Amino acid sequence: MGSIFSTNQHNLLMVGKYASGKKSIIQTIIPNYKFSVPMIGYNCEFVQLSKSVKLTCLSVFNKKQNNIYSKFCDEITGLIFVDSCYIDDDIKYYLAIFANRQEVLNSKTLILANKCDLKNAKSRDEIYDELNLESYRGTFLLEMCSTITKIGINAGIQWLLE
Repeated sequence: MGSIFSTNQHNLLMVGKYASGKKSIIQTIIPNYKFSVPMIGYNCEFVQLSKSVKLTCLSVFNKKQNNIYSKFCDEITGLIFVDSCYIDDDIKYYLAIFANRQEVLNSKTLILANKCDLKNAKSRDEIYDELNLESYRGTFLLEMCSTITKIGINAGIQWLLE
């Protein structure tokens, strides 16, 4: 199988709460990747996915630090927003913070609804409605995914890099 990465330069930002699956998604893309710090709290990990694709992985947890979070949006070519299929108010809040920034509106946003393989996971339609995606002004894709079954991750990343 060929690489999912294009030769164009990409600067991606991955955002999600603790235990949303950010680390597992990166390890699905790069199987033996070793993280330098645990992805809990205000942590940031810089990952070189390929020669042409850089990824900044950011854990969000504190609404008082929005000015810090928004600094990571400069010069991005794509946003990967990760959450489990159990959407809560915090996720809606953070999606609004990031998705409405001009830098993000000028790029693509991939929303990975992780853990879709779990019994009580919400459907794509339920997540779409709860996140109020019909009001989103940018280019986005809501992709159901699972780091256990590996579905949806590569397809979402390929869309983002097209």
